[in-house]
Amino acid sequence: MADQMTIKDFLPEAKLKRLEAQYPIPRHKKKDLIEEGWTDDWHYAEIETPEESDVYYGITLWGSQESYNYEYIAWESKKKTWYFWDPWEKVWRSKSNRNVLAWVVIPSLYRKQDKSLHERLGLRGII
Repeated sequence: MADQMTIKDFLPEAKLKRLEAQYPIPRHKKKDLIEEGWTDDWHYAEIETPEESDVYYGITLWGSQESYNYEYIAWESKKKTWYFWDPWEKVWRSKSNRNVLAWVVIPSLYRKQDKSLHERLGLRGII
């Protein structure tokens, strides 16, 4: 059967290839990496999660999983849970109608210039 999963689907390399085919992530140009201060590359959340609790830049999938959004997301390493920003209450919430596809360390330019980021970095609602 074409849609049946095999043991190979659970191997990291097979998972990575499947995710890259299903959800290709645009890679940054070398110039952008330097100018924006990227220190990391995208990690598919299904394969790898961050080691530290912190706020990350992420790609989230909405509802039907056909459209995705770039946004700040938070990871709590002890609970192994992703959190999503609630702009009304200005706190992180673990329940959402979206799932994390990929994450990356926030580039230094975003940390310097994004005025909305400072209120999120305190992990209010998580700790």
